Amino acid sequence: MVDIQRPTPGEIPPSEVPDEDLYHPKSYWTKYIFSQDAKVIAIQYAGVATGVGLIGLVLSWLMRLQLGFPDLFDFITPEMYYQFVTMHGMIMVVYLLTALFLGGFGNYLIPLMVGARDMVFPYVNMLSFWIFFLAVIVLVASFFVPGGPTGAGWTLYPPQAILSGTPGNEAGIVLMLVSLILFIIGFTMGGLNYVVTVLQARARGMTMMRLPLTIWGIFTATVLALLAFPALLVAAVMMLFDTLLGPASSCRRSCRWASSLTTKGAARSCSSTCSGSLAIPKCTLWHSRLLASFRICFLLTRARAFSATG
Repeated sequence: MVDIQRPTPGEIPPSEVPDEDLYHPKSYWTKYIFSQDAKVIAIQYAGVATGVGLIGLVLSWLMRLQLGFPDLFDFITPEMYYQFVTMHGMIMVVYLLTALFLGGFGNYLIPLMVGARDMVFPYVNMLSFWIFFLAVIVLVASFFVPGGPTGAGWTLYPPQAILSGTPGNEAGIVLMLVSLILFIIGFTMGGLNYVVTVLQARARGMTMMRLPLTIWGIFTATVLALLAFPALLVAAVMMLFDTLLGPASSCRRSCRWASSLTTKGAARSCSSTCSGSLAIPKCTLWHSRLLASFRICFLLTRARAFSATG
């Protein structure tokens, strides 16, 4: 009969560790404004998203007034109607739903439901909110520039979005693209924080299969957004270059860059596309898909590495 040696109580690691302050807020500003607490950041996200959502709500009222009573309100011109539709769609889809459900509910619920004390990167979490807030400020500023906000539709299809006949094709589209770029940067910082927290900061015994369905929903939506937003970021940057530097300027740069990475046939195809009249949409999509494929491979590799160490 074999004797089993049981470990002494001192060798068993504690199930709970003493609470430690992750950061030390010294004033009202560091506790409630520039806070690194996930719950405070969640409330900030929810407040700003709700505020900008009210703007989108007012825009939907104006749209319905025009549809219900055509030509009754003289201040609603056809150009303004296009601008209302564009800004309403962009605000509701991107700046309200994404920020509220992922930024607000994600920051508040993930640490509580996975058993973590806070997000893995509190400082990055704070930066992600303030970059989002800056994106909202730039978006709202587009209402007050000459020509008003862009009226190209919330999908911002090129080259229509930057053509002279489109409402807000000057400063309006520039501010929209800058705001969209800032939003994607901020969300990428926050999204990586959510993913790493779920994969690496779970409490003892909280396996992935024991996670609440709410956390699975936030986690899945964040991963999908991280896979989709890089392509949108590249397209927004290239359209911004086309607006500020002239049509197809970003296309020529991307072709020179692609010639050093891809085959001669792909570079020749891109060069021939740049010389055509529809250079902007074709080359924008080509370049966006190329960079998006690189980013998808990188993110999948990192996620697999995190899950392997979890």
